[in-house]
Amino acid sequence: MAECIILGTVDNKEKVKAIKLYQEIVGCSLKEAKEIMDSAPVNIKIDIGEEEAEILCGKLMEIGVLATVADGRACDDIEEEDTDCTNDKKLESDNTVLDDAYNKNFEADKNQLLETYRKIKKAVDELIKKQNLLEVRMNELKNLQEEEQRIREETGLILNVGRVVVWIIWGISALLLLIAFPVGILGASCIIQI
Repeated sequence: MAECIILGTVDNKEKVKAIKLYQEIVGCSLKEAKEIMDSAPVNIKIDIGEEEAEILCGKLMEIGVLATVADGRACDDIEEEDTDCTNDKKLESDNTVLDDAYNKNFEADKNQLLETYRKIKKAVDELIKKQNLLEVRMNELKNLQEEEQRIREETGLILNVGRVVVWIIWGISALLLLIAFPVGILGASCIIQI
């Protein structure tokens, strides 16, 4: 089954790749592939299936060559593998088809970019929310650590006061013993003498 491909201009930088791609998929000679790429923009009617034509156009588009599979009307007057397109109306029609294909691809790319932008923006917003929540949690943790330090300081003060009180009590007890012992001995000796 013959398919019609509308081929746009081929950039000189990508011409070698385009020639090799065309030759590989269509199965023509290198000379025929070069002639077709040199004569672009052109309508090409080639004997390949629709799927191969779509693959060829897709691969050409990947390397920057504007190409599209057109309906049969664009190639009705072309003989099999005839690349001579001198009809101005046909060339204008072809340019319109190419422009439509380019605009569709551009619109699809634009929509895909917008969707990607929306997803990235949503992810960034989520990260900002999580960062804000993390900052709140960090502040709460800092406050808890400060409270813990304050409690330790107060507890340490209480423990120190408690130690001082214990030392004072021991000191008083020792004094009392020192005072009471001699008084007790003196009292005992008084009792014994009596």
